[in-house]
Amino acid sequence: MKKAIVFILAAMLLAIFASCGSSEKSGVAEGESTEISTETLTEAEAEETAEESLDETSTEDVVTTLAEKITSALSTTAAKVISTTTKPAATSTTTTKPATTTTTAPATETTTETTTEGKPARSGVPFEFTTTDVNGNSVSLADYSYAKVIMINMWETWCGPCVNEMPDLQRLYAKYKDKGFLILGATNSEASDIRLVQLRTGVKYPIIMRNSQFERFETGYVPTTVFIDSDGYVLSPEPFVGGKSYEEWEQILLGYLNE
Repeated sequence: MKKAIVFILAAMLLAIFASCGSSEKSGVAEGESTEISTETLTEAEAEETAEESLDETSTEDVVTTLAEKITSALSTTAAKVISTTTKPAATSTTTTKPATTTTTAPATETTTETTTEGKPARSGVPFEFTTTDVNGNSVSLADYSYAKVIMINMWETWCGPCVNEMPDLQRLYAKYKDKGFLILGATNSEASDIRLVQLRTGVKYPIIMRNSQFERFETGYVPTTVFIDSDGYVLSPEPFVGGKSYEEWEQILLGYLNE
């Protein structure tokens, strides 16, 4: 009888401690950094303990004593498991630098914008020409490098508005030529007709022959007028189409002379 009780109680003890050991192993598998040391009983030790208890006490007392030992052992094991600090599994945090897109600006046409002492701002491709004047003399833009602002007035002898504004243009030229202003009258008309207009209008500024180089400014209408500096840089954003009064031309001219 006592032997059977001993085996039963020993088996119960081993089962209980095996269960506690499994719990501890499970905790370690989940990333515990602190190992739990658990005292376990072998089958022989449990049996020996039970037999010693049976020799000294009655069966009932043995059962009670072993129950108390089991309870105490369980409490101690539970306390160790609970008090064990489980280090959480390390988590890897990767900071990824967001991708940045560099947008390259498209190539654009390069324009030159410079300032020369005594001259307004310049931009774009400079205009150049080589032609002849009304007397047949070869002339080019370089011959007029002394001017700060050059007004190229494209006209024809048969054009009424062209001829009608020429006296005002002469007045403008006479007033501002000493301040760096020059007018070039560019035409395709016959030299004899040009001289008659010069006599009639009193024009003294140079008259030159318009060739293919002036097509850059042609609009299909006359008069058409542009302003450039002595290096050929265009000052007016767009050609002026049509005739204007003296006051209108003076206002436009002062805007370039004062720059």
